[in-house]
Amino acid sequence: MSNRLTFKGPDLERLLVWARNNDAVHPYTHKPVEDKEYPGDEQGLWLVKDDGIYLMSASNSDGKGLKKADGKPVVTYASGYDPKYEDDIWEKTYAVSPDDFAEFIPLGQLLEEWTDQLELRYLAVTLEEEALEVAWMFKEKNDE
Repeated sequence: MSNRLTFKGPDLERLLVWARNNDAVHPYTHKPVEDKEYPGDEQGLWLVKDDGIYLMSASNSDGKGLKKADGKPVVTYASGYDPKYEDDIWEKTYAVSPDDFAEFIPLGQLLEEWTDQLELRYLAVTLEEEALEVAWMFKEKNDE
């Protein structure tokens, strides 16, 4: 079964700018990178499923990610998976996965292609049982 999650909005852009401008990632546990699954020089975000489904910053070398003034992490929810706006959030997230998870989303290619002349329209993550695919769409900014 395949699930497509889409992300857009100002918090997504904040997370991507943070990823581009900070140290290489470390696994969710904030331990030093030793596993080849998490290359130490790859920038990216975490796709998290717990109370909703969202993206959040991966940690940098001091073990911290992008946070709001109140100390809570900046997150951007997948369309239709924000618990503030969805009454049936448990059923919707359970349909994606019965278990909570945190999957690293590498963004090296996206960050290489993204320039000041481009606006990110959306980021999409397709989850299949044994695979995860990331796609995105840019649009040229209108300089007025």
